[in-house]
Amino acid sequence: MNMVEQGRKVLNGVALALVLINVISVISVMAYGSAEGGSTSVIQGLVRLAFIGALLYFLYAGNKVAKWLLVIYALFNGLAGTLALLSVFNLVLLAVDIICIAIGIVLITSKPVDSYMRFKRGELQGEDHDFETENSDGTGF
Repeated sequence: MNMVEQGRKVLNGVALALVLINVISVISVMAYGSAEGGSTSVIQGLVRLAFIGALLYFLYAGNKVAKWLLVIYALFNGLAGTLALLSVFNLVLLAVDIICIAIGIVLITSKPVDSYMRFKRGELQGEDHDFETENSDGTGF
């Protein structure tokens, strides 16, 4: 498996984690309500989900700005949530915060993610550029 394909798989995991965290957040606010007011929180959650979806679309296209905006979002979300746990400890929220921090670190440090993004921007030459023909399922993804 080459670096580009590994990067695509890492980004799939990142996208799945971010979308699931936000969907579960919106569903929990819909089911249990929120201290600030349920409808406002649901709308905020849906707007956040749309924003994350747009950033993921541009991330898959190889956009560097989308990558850094997602890094900032994930790290800020994880660190702010961890600080909020100082007042009321919740194991589920701690897990979500750790996942967010891990997503930020992976996006910053992962060489396969960088290779995939360079491939999508058309900057790769040589064997990594043959990504689409090396795929075993024939889809090119």
